[in-house]
Amino acid sequence: MRTSIKTAILLGAVCVSGITLTAAALNAPPSISSASDVVPAFLSRQAESDKLPDTFIATFAPTGADLTNARFLGAGQNARYFAVTRGSDKICIATIGKAAEPLGLACTNVKGFEGYGLRVGNDDRSEQAWLISPHGAAGNTLKSADAVAATSKGGQWKQIAPSLLVLEPRNQ
Repeated sequence: MRTSIKTAILLGAVCVSGITLTAAALNAPPSISSASDVVPAFLSRQAESDKLPDTFIATFAPTGADLTNARFLGAGQNARYFAVTRGSDKICIATIGKAAEPLGLACTNVKGFEGYGLRVGNDDRSEQAWLISPHGAAGNTLKSADAVAATSKGGQWKQIAPSLLVLEPRNQ
């Protein structure tokens, strides 16, 4: 009888552990393994509106980023934002000013992207953009675009695309 009670308790503990692990796995966001996990538009053909200006391509060609395969993410008051890749392991934000001038290119690793994303800002701090995981991140304060799009000291984060937020200062 004691053996059957111990077996029942052990079996119950194993079942509860299995259910807990299964529930955690089902609630965990998908991991990001490619740029298309962040910007699904990379799976489609590039549209004319996705193309970067020639001046941007000429300026940033030495970086090794694939500037001819960009995807338009969205626009703030002062800049337009595009996603590009650099190799198979990096995703980048290309920032273009209102007059089509190249403002910057910032990249980060795809692996671990869901932990923070990629955040860029203009030199004059007139605007910031944040490319984040469309799935959120388990165990992190960065849960989703909806969770981040809240008031901050510097202004209001606005979701302008599924994975892109733009912070525009309050004084504008």
